[in-house]
Amino acid sequence: MVFTAIRILDGILPSLKNGGIICADLWGKIMKLRSLRIGASLRVKAQNKDRDTYQKFFRGVMNKWGIDSPTELSDEDKKKFFEDVDKGWQSDSED
Repeated sequence: MVFTAIRILDGILPSLKNGGIICADLWGKIMKLRSLRIGASLRVKAQNKDRDTYQKFFRGVMNKWGIDSPTELSDEDKKKFFEDVDKGWQSDSED
């Protein structure tokens, strides 16, 4: 995506440097770059929401186990803890 944005800018900058008028083709490139930026922003927001949801879920499992961190558990209990986490969590990629 970054390389696409750079290619789009490479098409825009010479026209602007030469004092050119924005033609339909150039306007299309500007709009494409804008949509790439908006799309990337929306993906980041969705990822942040997923991360926040998972963290809230994970803290809930820790509360259920009565711990502040999985490091407080023995190796055997850690295994059970993370099995509990795996059973309770289904990410969008697992749908």
